[in-house]
Amino acid sequence: MQRIVIAAVMLAELPGHTAYLSDGGMVVVDGNTYTSEDSVLGVPVGFESLNEGVGDEAPAAAITFNPPSGVASSTLNDPALANARIRISVVEIDEDDGTEVGDAEQVADFIIDNPSLKFENNARQLEFSCVSNAERLFLINQGNCLSPSFHEQIWPGEKGLANASGVARSVAWGAASAPRGSSSGGVVGGGSGDGGGMYYPAPIE
Repeated sequence: MQRIVIAAVMLAELPGHTAYLSDGGMVVVDGNTYTSEDSVLGVPVGFESLNEGVGDEAPAAAITFNPPSGVASSTLNDPALANARIRISVVEIDEDDGTEVGDAEQVADFIIDNPSLKFENNARQLEFSCVSNAERLFLINQGNCLSPSFHEQIWPGEKGLANASGVARSVAWGAASAPRGSSSGGVVGGGSGDGGGMYYPAPIE
């Protein structure tokens, strides 16, 4: 008689390293072997309950590991870990041979928001503050605009917008103005050759 157990597995795609972790024992899912300890992250020891997002906030959680003593702290607290992807799935496992039965059900798809290395009781703990991968939907690329530079990013060498007419012309801040008493304008208020009075530029015809 086949006996089925439920297992949780975590796939952490870190820069230069992929961790396959399970909540206990060794299981094989999609051809990958998941174990209870990883050579870089160590053993997961804490998982904060999921916080559902409302409005413009994405779901969030925190995952804590006890890393091996031989892994450098600079590796564990590397800023490059930010935006690394972590997926958690629940799968039915055949207890006799440790293989999956049916398809795994993904329950969380995270990106690391902030890695934090803590020292407590002469031991290190690595905490990943995570947000849902859906957080990317809130990103706004303000560089996507009707400008010659962005236009050429999409169509290299196409100069159509560079020669566009009928658009407002920007005036450089701090640009030198015409000197007072210039023939292009008039002087009001008793101005003289020494530059006194108020200058008004001539109208554009």
